[in-house]
Amino acid sequence: MKVVTDEIVTKNLKAQHAVFGSSEKPEGVTMYDQYGKAGCLLAANVDTGSMKLVAGECNGATPLSPVPVPVPLPTQTATTSLSDAPAQIASSSVPTPDASSAATSTQGPAH
Repeated sequence: MKVVTDEIVTKNLKAQHAVFGSSEKPEGVTMYDQYGKAGCLLAANVDTGSMKLVAGECNGATPLSPVPVPVPLPTQTATTSLSDAPAQIASSSVPTPDASSAATSTQGPAH
C-alpha cells in the first residue's frame, strides 16, 4: 500500500527504512533540544560523515552550504631502495664526541 499526503501526525512512528529528501533536493530532520528550540539536522557530506545542524525547523529551504572536503596531500615516494639503505647509513656523517668531551661525559658525579 502506498499513501501520498502532505503531512502525517502520529504519536509513534516505526519504520524499517526511511528516506528524507533526494539527491536533487536534500532534506533534513527537525529535532528539538531540551529547551524546546528546533534544529534541522542535515547530512553535509556523506564521504566524511559530517553533519550540519541549522537553527530552526527544516522547511525545504534550509540552506546547506557545501562543506569543504579535506583533500589528501600527495605522498612522496621514497627514491631509495632497501638495498641502498646500508650504503647510505655507512656514508652519512654522524658527529662523534672528541676525546675531551667524552672524558667529561663518562665521569661520575664529583665528590
